[in-house]
Amino acid sequence: MTNSFREVLKNGSAETIPVWFMRQAGRYMPSYREIRKRYSMLELCKTYETAAEVSYLPVKELGVDAAIAFSDILLILENLGFSIDYPGNGSPVVTRSQSLSNEKFVSHGAETIIKFREKHGDFPIIGFTGAPLTILSYAMNGRSDPDLMATRRAIAVGKSSLIDLMNELKEVLIHDIHDQIRAGAEAIQIFDSWLGHLPFSFIKNHYLKILQEISAEVHSLNSHLIFFSTGTAHIWEMLKEIDPDVISIDWRMDIFQAQNIFGSETTVQGNLDPVIAATDSETSKRETKRILGSLLWKDHYIFNLGHGVLPETDQKTLRSIVEEVHNWEI
Repeated sequence: MTNSFREVLKNGSAETIPVWFMRQAGRYMPSYREIRKRYSMLELCKTYETAAEVSYLPVKELGVDAAIAFSDILLILENLGFSIDYPGNGSPVVTRSQSLSNEKFVSHGAETIIKFREKHGDFPIIGFTGAPLTILSYAMNGRSDPDLMATRRAIAVGKSSLIDLMNELKEVLIHDIHDQIRAGAEAIQIFDSWLGHLPFSFIKNHYLKILQEISAEVHSLNSHLIFFSTGTAHIWEMLKEIDPDVISIDWRMDIFQAQNIFGSETTVQGNLDPVIAATDSETSKRETKRILGSLLWKDHYIFNLGHGVLPETDQKTLRSIVEEVHNWEI
């Protein structure tokens, strides 16, 4: 049986427009909340068989066309001697440990993908990693770094040392990406949620090369790269130089303009505002139709949100969005 997500990745087109959602397995789902009664966030990410089942929940309950491995982008830091905690099940806190948390390299995403493949066979599953910038911002600040204030200060006062740290992280992330692809990931999505806050000159002169090297590694393994960032409309031309197979855009961007800039050979993914998805089915379906009707072309397109699903979202609303996309005549 063909799968529209896989077909668009490989051939650019499918009989229906594929759809999945960032953060599609999460607190908005009653079934997920039941599982979380038994596990902390950290325990769930490291209980791979259960994490694999959580990864599959949106496929079963929403009808999306791809799963994404349930994990957390910060767990990779354990391989560099950091500890990750979620106090009160809230935002993560990162601390430097005296010794490595893992005696050998561990890719929690890869372990979950292996379990997913054992149970759900050939269904597409996406692996993922945070980009060096995003991971580094947490490692430096110990927690979320809104507007990258701490990171931007570090750039201003010690550019060379920051670049060294990013390159060290790059090698660790590449190791993780290799493991996830070998485990059976259909594609790798890189989350660079803070990229829009970086100075233009730093991206152009230093950071772009790091992203290009990660992209080259994904392609060297004959896999597909999905690149997601926010607030980056001002550097669209630069993002093309990363050579992503899929460019995932936030809700601030115009879908027609994005397709026009990236061209007919690069798949565009997005870009429903998560706030709208958290309103009601009628409003969400109306905006979904507007986005679909704005497409320059229907090939090389994957429907998604412009960021992750919000906890207050009604699961029935997401299901209705999936149905709307699948029923759209192309």
